[in-house]
Amino acid sequence: MTQIPSFSAGHLNPRLLEADTGKAFPRLVYELLMPDRPDLVLLDALGKDGAIDLSETRGDGRTVVECKHVGVDGPQAATVRWREVATRLRKHLADGAGPTAGQAQYGPWYRLDPPIVEYVFAISSSVGNQHQRDGLRDEIRDFFDHLAVGRPHLAHLADLRVEVLDWTRLQSRIERRPHVAYRWFPATRPLGIVPVDEPIGSGTFRSYLQSGQLPYFSFASHRAGTDAELHTESELLGEADRAPGGLVITGRGGVGKTRLTLELGRLAQDTGWAVFRALTSFDRPALVQLAEDATPGERTLL
Repeated sequence: MTQIPSFSAGHLNPRLLEADTGKAFPRLVYELLMPDRPDLVLLDALGKDGAIDLSETRGDGRTVVECKHVGVDGPQAATVRWREVATRLRKHLADGAGPTAGQAQYGPWYRLDPPIVEYVFAISSSVGNQHQRDGLRDEIRDFFDHLAVGRPHLAHLADLRVEVLDWTRLQSRIERRPHVAYRWFPATRPLGIVPVDEPIGSGTFRSYLQSGQLPYFSFASHRAGTDAELHTESELLGEADRAPGGLVITGRGGVGKTRLTLELGRLAQDTGWAVFRALTSFDRPALVQLAEDATPGERTLL
């Protein structure tokens, strides 16, 4: 795969950036952690997040993830951002009765049911070598240990599990999930391939293939008004997944083959497939690159 670039506006898909690199970063981290943490939740708190951007609650407690966009590599810049977070936590968690007035978003740190048992600090820069990454992790862990001393309401934060996910570690996760790379970093895509959810040009005839231009009339909607025995889109996708020879969609011009194919692709993506759309510039080398990049065992649809 083409090397994953830095997390900066010039390298990111403008559709996902939405003019705010800081807000885009937690969404990328969420996509990368979800396969291993299926109960993870992305919190959209509009800046008042209580040092929690992502949260996962399990039987043994809760993991929280704080995501920070850091534009400069090296341990110093990463440490500065962490210490900003630490200052806010120290301020708003000091009172045993609850968070500072007007800062209710820090309430989860007080809870014992479930308690926070793991803290992940994710940053968009590379800290450096393993020794430097370990040093930042140790500083964060020591902070929570000291914060709990003399504060019974925070005693559960002593011995908190801490993980630092810097850009070097996140890059390795992206490389294992090419559809995430193709979505977020257009320069990594094989020529002529785009993710299935990339918009189709609004000024073109084919813009009718998007629901915003023309709502999709599903098989279920058609079946509701007739006695026809039709497969649903989910059933067709299941057939495509099981059939050794795949699924052939055929019909006269204008009957809706292309739209049905795209809807099946969108449904497949929603159920965890890696789904891409081929453009007119697509050729054999692009197919070879896609096959080489594909994650073993992951269902991929072109």
